[in-house]
Amino acid sequence: RCLGEMDNNYDEKSAPQAGIQATFKEYLANLSHDCKISETDSSIKLMSIGCSSGKNDISLLTESVFPVLRKRFPDKPIEVIFVDVPQNNWAGLFNNAATMITATGKWPNVTYSAYGGSFLDSITMANTVHLIFSFSCLHWFSALPFQQTDITNRAMNTQSLSPPQRKQIDEQMTKNLTEFLQQREKELRVGGCLLATFDGEAADLVPNFSGAQLAVEVAIQKLVDDGTVDKKVETAFFMNNAPRTIEQVQSVVQTIPTLEFIKDNSFETKVTVAPCPLLNDFHATKDNTKFGQGCADTVMATVRPSLEAALEVAGVANVKGVADAVVAETANVSASDPEKYSTRGGIVQLGLRKTA
Repeated sequence: RCLGEMDNNYDEKSAPQAGIQATFKEYLANLSHDCKISETDSSIKLMSIGCSSGKNDISLLTESVFPVLRKRFPDKPIEVIFVDVPQNNWAGLFNNAATMITATGKWPNVTYSAYGGSFLDSITMANTVHLIFSFSCLHWFSALPFQQTDITNRAMNTQSLSPPQRKQIDEQMTKNLTEFLQQREKELRVGGCLLATFDGEAADLVPNFSGAQLAVEVAIQKLVDDGTVDKKVETAFFMNNAPRTIEQVQSVVQTIPTLEFIKDNSFETKVTVAPCPLLNDFHATKDNTKFGQGCADTVMATVRPSLEAALEVAGVANVKGVADAVVAETANVSASDPEKYSTRGGIVQLGLRKTA
């Protein structure tokens, strides 16, 4: 989500994303308690990065953040900045904010605004933000650091690239994370906190979401091989998503001396396992068809806009029909091996505090 466009139904379809955020509800509440807020601060400023249509992030705010902040400062105004790419579903965001925040009457003196742009740029004034959170965004990038025509092994996601091309991706992602954290460091107040999760990899753990991406890749290759869709589909489309190792993350943070890792009894920065609610449900029901459709809905809510845009640029006829065929075949591929194609896998959980 960092530099990609989600489908308008993303919040409704992405059960794994909701599962990740639910995992960190308690810790986000802890940060709401621990972030430094002065009695003299005119307001409390929060930033939600990668908000999509807002339903998941607003739920976190109303369940984990606002209650804690209101106990600390019953009357202090709270300002929320929702951040995403310019083509985000902003109407859906403001409708959800109005329904889930304003209309309830539970959260008076809370205002919200939106910013559409690159997460690698400055978003708001320096030294003004108390708490920033971002879930499942920082593994996206806007463009490949090499020509797509240079891909020779039918790869459509970073895990399938050749080692030299993966190295180029890793270098680009390190640069992106450095720029992102440099900007957030400027915007945080001293004592302010940041919580972020994004796809991560470790020696014994596949990255979160890599199974679902592989299902799309296998589905498109099968459709091309049997002549159902034009070969242009395979060469036009790429999922710009790349995980990071904890070593890569640590090396970036060490270049910014005023950011420190938050360490306490309940949290440390590491690669951990993200749950897959769809897989958990499959283990209970053994319903392959339901799992396959759920997996297809999840991954296509994330990548379908990019797929359709790529097909249009490539001049593929009947873009919607081709995209529908990819969804259906992704469901079939996912259903064939739920363990392989689930979204269960590694994520980086990153907690930082600004010290000076």
